[in-house]
Amino acid sequence: MAACECSAGIRTGVERRTLISVLAINAVMFVVELLLGLKVQSTGLIADSLDMLADALVYGISLSAVAGCSSPSPCWCWAMDCGASSGAVSRWAAG
Repeated sequence: MAACECSAGIRTGVERRTLISVLAINAVMFVVELLLGLKVQSTGLIADSLDMLADALVYGISLSAVAGCSSPSPCWCWAMDCGASSGAVSRWAAG
């Protein structure tokens, strides 16, 4: 693990700002569409608002992953830079 240099935290500032922006846009659109959908009794607007909510939750999860990348542990570095996670998934899938 020590031989693997971690470069995962290089772009976290840009990624964090981008994720916060799209999270805010999706959260606002969720509220607007839900309120309008309930007001006019449109199941299409309500369904689209729930899709916006799902997108916002994904962006929130992504934001927490990027935040965890700002001070990665050696194990996290090794998994991100050296492909440990893909190797583990391959071994698991192969049985």
